[in-house]
Amino acid sequence: MKVLRRDLKHDMLKLLVENIDDLWHLHHVIEPHDVLSGRTFRRVQSRGPDEARGEKRPMFLKIAVERIEYHEFANILRVSGPITEGPPDASLGSYHTFGLEDGSVFTLVKPGRWGKYHLERVQTATKLRKKVLVAIVEPGEATIALVHAYGVRMLATVATNLPSKRNDPDGYTSKELNFYEDVVKAMGEAIESHEPSGTIIAGPGWAKDKLAAVFRKERPDDRAHVEGIGSAGETGVNEVIKRGTVGKLYADSRVAMEMGLIESLMSSISKEDDLATYGTDDVRYAVECGAVSHLLVTDEVFRHANASGKGDDLDKLMEDAAQKRGDVIIVSSEHEGGRRLEGLGGIAALLRYPLPTKE
Repeated sequence: MKVLRRDLKHDMLKLLVENIDDLWHLHHVIEPHDVLSGRTFRRVQSRGPDEARGEKRPMFLKIAVERIEYHEFANILRVSGPITEGPPDASLGSYHTFGLEDGSVFTLVKPGRWGKYHLERVQTATKLRKKVLVAIVEPGEATIALVHAYGVRMLATVATNLPSKRNDPDGYTSKELNFYEDVVKAMGEAIESHEPSGTIIAGPGWAKDKLAAVFRKERPDDRAHVEGIGSAGETGVNEVIKRGTVGKLYADSRVAMEMGLIESLMSSISKEDDLATYGTDDVRYAVECGAVSHLLVTDEVFRHANASGKGDDLDKLMEDAAQKRGDVIIVSSEHEGGRRLEGLGGIAALLRYPLPTKE
């Protein structure tokens, strides 16, 4: 993503979408009550008898954002809302949808609502961030995912029914090879689309080694790290992250850092060592005491607070924690760690020392 113009005095950023990953970030930045404007196409009704459906015309429109829908497989972010500004034939007040995609230029205004989290997401998208492709494989099924700075994207599942190895050894061998070739093909498409900085092939048993052999044969210019794990599917992806394998391939993996903090949180809660707390009231008390080392808030809680008019309260809590030497982390809800934090209400804190008893 490229910032074409930045005017925070007027709560405005003008942005250029440079790749499909930018759409994922924008899905977490654009919110209801924002104002989005730019050049777009809109169907305009003509008066002629042969123009029942009208024609699409280019025009500049401004909308008050109400709905944001990310169509991952179509590589488009649809942002809808009533038109607040446009030419006379734009029908002010009627609804319009901007289809943001690679190459789109638009202006986003957040009236008094640009927070640190929003700006960090934009900054992240403007920098080249490393991504790792992870393929988790077991006999007859493979899960392909992309681990990037803020989360995990499940890209594809490849599955087949393998015949009995004992009853049909030739058929098993042939179909098994076809399966691994299909997985490598799907991995290749992901590599071409997302250009990851590294590839991991993992799984229980020997399937990972067989897949690695086919991968090396079909894509000799690409390298893959092979690792044995105990789980398959999405659980296997999470296991690879927890083991630190992704972090070894690139040091700035935010999702690995976030999951590590959630692991520490859950461990502290289970041990009842009084060095962790969760829930808004208890976390606020911990911040007031200056005991918070890490304040953890899910992006879902952050977005909901802004959408429901409670964003100022949450912003103050985060600012107070930061002023008292606490690290404030917005945790992605798109990986296992974020979902576990959501189960605790979406807000928690790791503490430097046990809290004094409330009076």
